[in-house]
Amino acid sequence: TTRKKHKIFDDMKLEFRKEFEEAEKHNDDLADCLKHARDDIDALKAYQLLSQVPDADCKLLNLDPKISRPEDLVVRGMLIPPVCLRPTSKSGSGTTEDDLTAKLMSIIVSNNTIKENITKGDGLETLKANWGQLQKLCAEYVNADTPGLLKD
Repeated sequence: TTRKKHKIFDDMKLEFRKEFEEAEKHNDDLADCLKHARDDIDALKAYQLLSQVPDADCKLLNLDPKISRPEDLVVRGMLIPPVCLRPTSKSGSGTTEDDLTAKLMSIIVSNNTIKENITKGDGLETLKANWGQLQKLCAEYVNADTPGLLKD
């Protein structure tokens, strides 16, 4: 099991290095820099890695694999309070949604934007930017005072 886990990580390292093969052919100094290169781990990659943790290793993390697995630590859904707990407030000329509802609407719009990016085949940079925005909105929904969040 441990050998299998090491093989998975070795394969990932090789895959990461292969991404730079063409660039290395044109820049001799790049090989030295790549020794220190690290791969960014986004939520999807973290989920995939945690899904590969064998049941025997779950016990080392103090998890019972019959009840909980490491990939369960990645948030894949959010609880949404019912409308009666998110009442609208009256303002001068009409009503306005409460802060939670407004934030939820922003999350839905951002999520739909990402779906459109994927459908249209937009570039990776556009997708990454919108993904980052979605993560920020979700973090603000959970805790608006989350450290490290830049305020709009």
